[in-house]
Amino acid sequence: MCYSLFSTLLLYCFGLYLALVLHQLYLKGGQTRMKKVIMPHLLLLGACICWGVNPVIGKILNESLHPVALSTLRWLTALLILIPLTLWREKIDFRKVLAHWKLFFFTALFGVTLFQTCTYIAVKFTSPTNTMLINTATPILIACFYYIFRKEVLHRIQVLGMVLATAGVCIVLSQGKLEALLSLDFNTGDLIMVGAVLAWAAYSILSKELMQLFPLLTTISITSLIGVVLLVPAFLWTIIEHPVTGMTWEMVSGIIYLAISASVLAFLWWNYGMNALGTNTASMYLYLVPVITALVSTIVLREWITLSQVIGGLFVAYGVFLTTRKRPQPVQLEISTKKSVM
Repeated sequence: MCYSLFSTLLLYCFGLYLALVLHQLYLKGGQTRMKKVIMPHLLLLGACICWGVNPVIGKILNESLHPVALSTLRWLTALLILIPLTLWREKIDFRKVLAHWKLFFFTALFGVTLFQTCTYIAVKFTSPTNTMLINTATPILIACFYYIFRKEVLHRIQVLGMVLATAGVCIVLSQGKLEALLSLDFNTGDLIMVGAVLAWAAYSILSKELMQLFPLLTTISITSLIGVVLLVPAFLWTIIEHPVTGMTWEMVSGIIYLAISASVLAFLWWNYGMNALGTNTASMYLYLVPVITALVSTIVLREWITLSQVIGGLFVAYGVFLTTRKRPQPVQLEISTKKSVM
């Protein structure tokens, strides 16, 4: 564990330092080409690197920490950064927060409590690369949820993209074996990750509504706080059933990394970049996450990329591209349903 974690953190250290320097230049710079054109792309890339390394660190830390404990400690540490930062930069309207407590509750439940914890549970049973390949299909599920709950019309090209992405996920889940697909003999971790992606898709829709009502830092801080509170009962159970004998430097550094990069910086950088370039352009960067995860897994964990991962990943990437790309004059495909969900 020590060598793997140390080499991963060392690999990322220079990139994190460079990203922090660039971020400061972005915040302090004027309306230059660097700030308006180049920086949003660099910030999106930095966010993808943070998220790409996240499952690798999680898999290494799973050797010593239960996934629930890891998720709780990660977000608890992140709160120590987020809350002072939010109080310094923004004025929280607590009455307004209480008025929308249900929206905050379910956003935290899906995004912090379920998604992050399920992701760390998943990497105990499957490869980090698989988790990120499956996670790439999130835009497909978001489009489906918008159709089911908002009655937004799906276009032919979107339906084609959904079919291709679903086929890609099936290839990854079955490891390219038809008999595994027909017998539904899937890896437990892959199935858990599918559940995690469903939770993240729900979070993405709910958090978008919250960010139309509240500033970014307030949204992230309040949802993180509620998510940690929801994790506490499970955390107390895990430390009784799976006690941590002692926190080593490697474990502490790994948790701090996850808290700073994947929980705080990645969210801030992603939203800066997305606001500057738009959702469609930003979503294209998500294709880099499984690539980064695969490269880091190969270097650190010696988990080699398989042909089924490459083929499945290409199917998912092209499917998401078709689903999310901007089309000026789409040809609509009416899909009728007898029952209304809402």
